[in-house]
Parts: sequence; structure tokens; C-alpha cells
Amino acid sequence: GLDEAPQIQSTEEGLRVRLITDSASGVNVGTAIYYRGISVGQIERIRFSEHYDNLYLTAFIHAPYDRLITNNTKFWNISGINFSMGAEGANLEVESLEALVRGGITFSTPTTLNTNDTPASPGTVYTLFENERASTERTGFEKEYYVVYFDDTTRGLRQGAPVYFNGMSIGEVIDIRLLYDETKNTAVTPVLIALEPDRIDRVNRQEKRDRNLITDLVKHGLQASLETGSLITGDKIITLNQYPDDIRALGKDAYSNYPVLPSRAGSISQLTDDISAIVASVKKLPLEEIANNTKEATAALKSALATPAVKTLGASLDKTLKQLDKTLLSVQKAGDSTDKALAQLDKQIKTLGKQLEQTLYNIGPESNLTYTLQETLKTVQRSMKSINDVMRKIDDKP
Repeated sequence: GLDEAPQIQSTEEGLRVRLITDSASGVNVGTAIYYRGISVGQIERIRFSEHYDNLYLTAFIHAPYDRLITNNTKFWNISGINFSMGAEGANLEVESLEALVRGGITFSTPTTLNTNDTPASPGTVYTLFENERASTERTGFEKEYYVVYFDDTTRGLRQGAPVYFNGMSIGEVIDIRLLYDETKNTAVTPVLIALEPDRIDRVNRQEKRDRNLITDLVKHGLQASLETGSLITGDKIITLNQYPDDIRALGKDAYSNYPVLPSRAGSISQLTDDISAIVASVKKLPLEEIANNTKEATAALKSALATPAVKTLGASLDKTLKQLDKTLLSVQKAGDSTDKALAQLDKQIKTLGKQLEQTLYNIGPESNLTYTLQETLKTVQRSMKSINDVMRKIDDKP
């Protein structure tokens, strides 16, 4: 790949630039440079740097395609197939069959908030990225290192896992260790992360001097938490968010010279706590009181309905009562406290209430049966109120 071919004729119009990379896998002298699948140039020369730690590629872009190259253009290698799977899911990059067989390079000028695009000058040096995904990641930023301790398990967290702030990647996991402190007789799992604060563009600065951005963010509630990045692989990521109502300071690590970034339980751990709180709340509901009230109402109804006058009112009331009795038995035996069971019980009692009102209307105001049914109706109404109170408690989940 280091043999030189005759350069493009000097009379041909175009732009000659240099690409730097630490690996030119699949790239040789004469390798085509593509733009949206069309060959617009080629590699003229490949040579090592002075210390053999990098490779310099001379690339020529034919006119009029040279006008596509600006100071913000990104070049990347499209030789072969790039496949990766991690916390962010699976990623597969495959170019044309020609590029797959012969190798190739492509480029693009991304649309960004940066409007300072200027035409490239001859000899401009660009980084040749390994793949398209790498080309979209901002690089060359100074790193700051922090240690994080999580109460959640670090299972699924790996070296290289991304660190997100407001959904944007600003760092990665560098190291994860399991340490046993013989003095404290406890095991700890420090996670070392590297953050690149310069990935965050500062605006509306109040002071001319540069303050440490991460320190400022921590003063305003910045904390780290573990989240599941992929349900398929189980890989985890670290997310940074601000919690203004829970300000914690940077700490000093007992096992390294790095500052300790505050942390909090992740969403999965929080969900587990919420479920436990809901279960505990349901256990405190007055289910026995509801059952007793409903049982009292049922007994009163049975007594009233046993009279000959009520028996003549038809099978509808008797059918509803039997259904109510069945639902009550389910609540008493199984302790069924779900919304569905309580809602069904509530519906049946409301039906009974309406039917009792109709019964009173048909019987007449002066009879003893009317008085009995009125008292029964009051009991039913108390049961309905008790059930409604419980349903409101279930709706107001912690």
C-alpha cells in the first residue's frame, strides 16, 4: 500500500488535501474517493509519519467536486463491513459492493449549528476516521477524570460505555474495579469516567475567566446514575442530570486521586422502590372493613328480600344479589384488592341501590318493609362510600 503511482496531471483542475490516520486498512494508492456513491477522486500517495505512529494520505478531488470540501468536511474509510453492538444497540455499516471489494473513502460536510464553513485550501489536513459513526463524534477535547460509586449493581457496565448529559455523549467509562477494604471490611466498586466538558458549548457567560464547568454543574445538582442502554444486550450506560433540590458536593476518593462525582439511584432501582411502596400501601387498605360492611349489607338485603312482597318483584334483583354475593366471597377469600375487583363490586352495589329505590317506590311509604329496605339502602350506601375511598387510594399511587 506504500508504492507510489503517478500523480494526477498537474493541468487537471481539482483540490489536493492530506488525510491522517493511524490505520489505512483496505486503502491503497489509487483507492477511489466517493461522494454519495460516485467516484470523485483518488488516493495518490501513502506514507508514514516521522515516528511511524501515523499515516499520511495525499488525496486528490476532481473539479467541480472540490467545491464540496470545506473546513468542516469529514472523511472516513468505507472499506469492508463495520458492525458493532453495545449499550446503544447494534450498528451495521456497509457501502457499495465496489467499495467492499476494492476499498474506498468517502466524505461529507455535516449540517450543524456552526455556520463558519469556508472552502478548503490546498494541503489542508483532515482526519481519516475509521467509519461514519466515528466521524460524527467530536474529538480532540481535553479529558477530566472522575470516580463514581453507585448503589445499583454495575453488572452490564463496561469499559467504553458512554456517559450522557441531556442525551448527548460527553464522555465514557475508563475503568471499573472491585476493591475490598480490609479496614472497613467492605467491598466497593469505583467506576472511573472521563468527561470532555468542551463538548458543551457555553453561552451567555457572566465572567471572562474560565471556570470549571463540571464543578459548576455539581454546584447546581449534577449527579450520575446507571441506566439500561439496551434491553437486548443488558449493557448499561451512565447518565448525568441536574437535581436542583438535591445539591451534593464533589467528594475526595479514598482509593485514588480523582474527585468523586455525586450519584443517585437509577430509574430501574427507583421503579423497584415505587412498586414496593405501592404494595405496602395496598396492604394498609381497610379491606377487612370493606368486607364486613358489604357482608352486613348483604345480610340485610337477604332478610329484606325474604319477604313475600319483595319476592314478587322479579328475578332481576335476586340475580344482582347473587352476583354481589359471589364478588364479596372473592374479596373475602382471596383478599382481591385490584382495581378491577373493586370496580366490579362498586358497580354491583350501585345496581342494587337503584333497584332498591324502585322497590320502595312500588311498595309504598307506610309499610314495615319500606323501613327495612330504607335501612338496607343506607347500609349499601356506606359500603359504596367505603369502596370508593379505597379506589381513590389505589389511584393515588406513590
